Amino acid sequence: MNPSSHDPSHHRDVIDLPPPRRSQGHRGLSPAKAVGLVFLALVFGTGAGYLVSTLLQQGRPEANTASGSVAPPAPAIESSAETATALAEIRLAVGQAHWLEAREACQRVLEGDPNNIEASATLSVIEKHLEKARAMVKVEAAPDGALVRVGDLEVQKSPAVFAGVPAGIYQMVVEKEGFVPVKRQLRVEGSEDLEIKGIVLERSSGNIEVSSVPAGVEFKIVKASDPPALPSDPPAPEPPAKELVLKEGKTPAKIEELGEGDYKVFLSLPGFPVHEENVKVRHSRMASVSHVFASGGLKITSDPIGAEVWLTPVDKTRSRLVGVTPLSLTDLPVGRHQLELRHLDWPVIRRSVEVTMGDDQSLEFAWKRSLVSFVSDPPGASVLIDNKQLGGSRVETPFQWELPEGNYEFTAKREGLDDVVLSREISAGESSEINFAFQYGAISLNSQPSGAAVVSLGVPMGRTPLRKGFVRPGHYAFTLSKDQYRSVDVSGELLPGQTLEFNASLNFDPQPVLNRDFTNHLGSKMVWINEMKGWVAETEVRQSAFQSVMQKNPSYFPNPEQPVDSVTWYDAKRFCEKLTVIEQGRGTLPKGYAYRLPTDQEWTFFSAGEAPAGTVFASLSNKKGPLPVGSSQPNALGLRDVQGNVWEWCEDWYSLEIVNKARAAGATVKPEWAGTSRKILRGASWLRSALSDLDPAYRLAVEPGTENRNEVGFRVVLMPQ
Repeated sequence: MNPSSHDPSHHRDVIDLPPPRRSQGHRGLSPAKAVGLVFLALVFGTGAGYLVSTLLQQGRPEANTASGSVAPPAPAIESSAETATALAEIRLAVGQAHWLEAREACQRVLEGDPNNIEASATLSVIEKHLEKARAMVKVEAAPDGALVRVGDLEVQKSPAVFAGVPAGIYQMVVEKEGFVPVKRQLRVEGSEDLEIKGIVLERSSGNIEVSSVPAGVEFKIVKASDPPALPSDPPAPEPPAKELVLKEGKTPAKIEELGEGDYKVFLSLPGFPVHEENVKVRHSRMASVSHVFASGGLKITSDPIGAEVWLTPVDKTRSRLVGVTPLSLTDLPVGRHQLELRHLDWPVIRRSVEVTMGDDQSLEFAWKRSLVSFVSDPPGASVLIDNKQLGGSRVETPFQWELPEGNYEFTAKREGLDDVVLSREISAGESSEINFAFQYGAISLNSQPSGAAVVSLGVPMGRTPLRKGFVRPGHYAFTLSKDQYRSVDVSGELLPGQTLEFNASLNFDPQPVLNRDFTNHLGSKMVWINEMKGWVAETEVRQSAFQSVMQKNPSYFPNPEQPVDSVTWYDAKRFCEKLTVIEQGRGTLPKGYAYRLPTDQEWTFFSAGEAPAGTVFASLSNKKGPLPVGSSQPNALGLRDVQGNVWEWCEDWYSLEIVNKARAAGATVKPEWAGTSRKILRGASWLRSALSDLDPAYRLAVEPGTENRNEVGFRVVLMPQ
């Protein structure tokens, strides 16, 4: 007969102890002594057994239940055959040091035969041994840190060591948050340390099924934290921060192997409030989250049509433009929405509307309004309400405009006049006229001779005869000027509704005006150079001008519009002197000024080191002669042909000072010319193509009386004497 067949506990997870080993330290009676006493009781019969029983009964505990050990009651044995079998089991268990099993067998015998001397004596010996027996229990489990509970002993974390554990049967539980706990029964015999290995906790997980109507809704799952105290009016749920999201996707979906715990599921459909739901995940369980996004519709019309419709949805997110009337909106979230209708600059119409599931509501909006006529004197004014122009920039008085009833402040603006502001109440169904009367006058300016330039406060206004028809009242001053005439200043006070007339006579004055360009009687334009405090001829001297003053033309290339060439320095000098005398006699020369040749320093300044587009230099394919004056583009000062066309005479002799200046500028120099009777020529010509000649800093020098050089001409300046 198998002893375990009488013990229901053997059908559970029971750890069988190994055969006994000799352990160090006091463990109660030694196994040999205990076994000897038991066999003595079983072999020598009733008398010896009674004696042993009497000796051992003193102080024997009824059962060892220390530290939470469990001693289950043994089923009673009713027959002598069963008693004999049980006594055999006791001997076998004792021989293998299975003290708990032997104790259970003794208890079964005594249940059926309470006076059985052998079982009673043996049980006393076993109880005496178990009472003092202690063992060490070691438990290793993965992962580390799992809580290990053994009966009522103090809880420890794995790897756990329980020292001095009394003999008995214990319930062991190994658990850790997020894992499935492991439960086992331990049998601590008391004579052998117990070491338990190989316990691996299985992670605890469950599943969540997410669905919605309609399908395809975005969802996010986050780990739930302790909920805060809810305010009296909690805000609408918002999607979680991205870094907190554990799982996301679109419905329908099944999320598997989520760790046990509390979660929040967010479902988000554009235009609808975010749906939030708490869900618990338990081991091997399926949790579900579902939501129906109910919707309805609105049909919106307005008078007039074309009004903008702005919608603030039930989730109170930012208002957005959804279209213009007439407008049909479908699939709106069920709940209360805020509508705004906006048209032009009219007052906004606001309405709250409840959207119900499956229902299409029709809404009509209308502004009570009037047709307003806007006129002004003078016409051509723009009209503004709250700094916004009616009709846009192209609409000016007179015009008509439709406005809703209400109180308005209108501002009329017209260039050059003061604004006119009017406040009016507009009533629906009535025609209104708003008339803006500007304060203005007119100014008329005339001159003898006509064509005088008119300037006011430095701003050019035009030329006489000049009339300004719509002018703001006030004080006005004007300067009238014309070439070869003395300027005239006029001023006066303009009153509303009046015309201020000016009639000015300009006195003839042929002298050039300082700071202005002018054209002399030869037709040569003289350009004012402020830094030089004088004028420089725009071009080289024409052959026609030279002929008019000198009564001769030495040019090799005769052409009235080409620069005079083959001219000596002396003839160029005499031309300047004669021209000065002629213009002084004509009264067209400023007092204290005279024509002359430019100095080398002056020529360097007004040449500006530039060669404008169109400059005529020699090339292998073009050596036919100079071009008409003014053929090149002007330089930065407005001068033409400064470089190229013909060489230009200067006042200076070629000296060591000139050599040093040219050398400092990086130009080729001729030191051997210094101290000789050579005059400087600048600007190169159509005939020379050497790179050194093309350098703006290069100076050519020849005898002042040199004739027959068809690449030599000159330019004049008009400077203070």
